[in-house]
Amino acid sequence: RVLFRSPAAQALGNGEIDVYDGQPDTSTFQQLKGLSGVKVETGTTMTYEHVDLRVGNNPGSADPNEAKYDGPFADSHGQKAKDLRKAFLLALPRQSIVNKEVAQAYDPSNQADATVMNSNFLLPAQPGYGTVTAGSGVSDYTDGTQAQRTAAALKLVQKWYPNAAAGSNSVAINMLFKNNSRRIGENLLIGAEEAKAGFKVSNVGNAKWSSQLDNPAYDVAMFAWAPQVVSQTGNNANYQSDGGNNHYGWNDPALDKILHSLEAPLTTAQITAKYLAADKIIMDSAWTLPLYQWPSVAAYSSKLKNVKPSPLIPNMVWNYWEWHF
Repeated sequence: RVLFRSPAAQALGNGEIDVYDGQPDTSTFQQLKGLSGVKVETGTTMTYEHVDLRVGNNPGSADPNEAKYDGPFADSHGQKAKDLRKAFLLALPRQSIVNKEVAQAYDPSNQADATVMNSNFLLPAQPGYGTVTAGSGVSDYTDGTQAQRTAAALKLVQKWYPNAAAGSNSVAINMLFKNNSRRIGENLLIGAEEAKAGFKVSNVGNAKWSSQLDNPAYDVAMFAWAPQVVSQTGNNANYQSDGGNNHYGWNDPALDKILHSLEAPLTTAQITAKYLAADKIIMDSAWTLPLYQWPSVAAYSSKLKNVKPSPLIPNMVWNYWEWHF
């Protein structure tokens, strides 16, 4: 007899459903691997997790009664807010998140895919990724150990809060995240490390997180971008001052100019150069950091044929009309 902790895995094992597509925790992944008559395919999707810091309100918000964001990261270009944003990102335990919340969803054969992501425009396997990450300034968040980066973060906080110390809760941060297993685990890891730099991170998830992305009550949001297509302007809307996905008040005319210049035919080398220039501005502004690509875990009845999981949304069901028993 097998004890299942995941209703979805149990339903698949019982033959009540034929297909599972999701983001399992470690125990659920192991349950899926242990099912008889079930095929499990793992890999990496183009969906990626990230942490975004608010500097202001969504420039496209149509709510005239919306409160103005005045949290610790407010003011995109002010030195205090910038120092606090950089401190928060320095103390972000990205490698621990990958090791403890993500790597277990990979087979040993592709464990190398469980890695920290370091560009806002390119995934690790895409051409130009090495060029962009080598020159963007992301090295501020990769050099040294996490303990060294967190110590540097605390010094930045102490610049504005002299009494800040590990556990001092000098800077309160309200974090938006979905209350599922993986995000709860990520939030706890973030809260524990950020506390060493004087931050106090909230730890209550929100099932309706997607409707709260513009809410100025939140200083930080953690979620995932899920591309449906691959294009050279695919991330523009996230970072343009007038971008539809810019929920956080990010605004830099130089960045806007670079991103709009991607709206023309360009060579691969030209595209890479523009991504590098754009990523440098974003990294210098300390607005956001990517965390990791989502692992892909698809499990389905071995009787079901022609299932071909895709890295793009909709990952599992893009060719459902070709499925057959």
